[in-house]
Amino acid sequence: MIAAVIVAAGRGQRMQTSTPKQYLELGGRPLIVHSLAAFAAVSLVRKVVVVLPAGDQDRFRRIVFPHLGNIVPPSLVEGGARRQDSVLNGLAALGQADCQKDLVLIHDGARPLVTPALILRCIEGARRTGACLPVLEPRDTVKELDADGQVTGTLDRRRLGLAQTPQAFGLELIRRAHRRAKQAGITATDDAFLLEKLGVPVATVAGDPENIKITFPVDLALAKLIIKSRRKLAG
Repeated sequence: MIAAVIVAAGRGQRMQTSTPKQYLELGGRPLIVHSLAAFAAVSLVRKVVVVLPAGDQDRFRRIVFPHLGNIVPPSLVEGGARRQDSVLNGLAALGQADCQKDLVLIHDGARPLVTPALILRCIEGARRTGACLPVLEPRDTVKELDADGQVTGTLDRRRLGLAQTPQAFGLELIRRAHRRAKQAGITATDDAFLLEKLGVPVATVAGDPENIKITFPVDLALAKLIIKSRRKLAG
């Protein structure tokens, strides 16, 4: 089985709106529907779980389900205090794993422009290695700073990668990493970091520059332009 966990349990405070990001309008649909459509277009993905803020499931059904069309409605799970708590709840909803075959893709609901092509690259990478994430090479020179904001060095861009989602893993492997992180009190901003702490190698595939994360209002404006461009190219 290949499953997906889409994490949409944040409140999106930096968007300067009272509406959580997953419900904001993008191209005539709630933002999260774009991610759901991309995963639905990959036949290898057999199950999708969406992790939501506590008490948000009825609102999700009311706002999102009417826009799903032929997309199979996802399973809905309540999130936790931190992103990684929400991921662990989503992983728990997937049931027992076949350690040799089951994979999971963990995706940020705030990245609505993910494509089926990127999802497939991540699946193939995880099939080969057990753990894989998409990365972009930094376009700008990256400076290392001290606590006072003074430059202490310049990092080699050839050895740097900007992490995106979806990140793909063997299901039991990433569950074990999350359980150990919870026991050890480790906090991480992405799931691959938890495998790094276990000493497990994580492979990379080419990311997608259009797979932006909606964090600030300007990001939503850019996403709308990308959606319009894609529709024009599609004819």
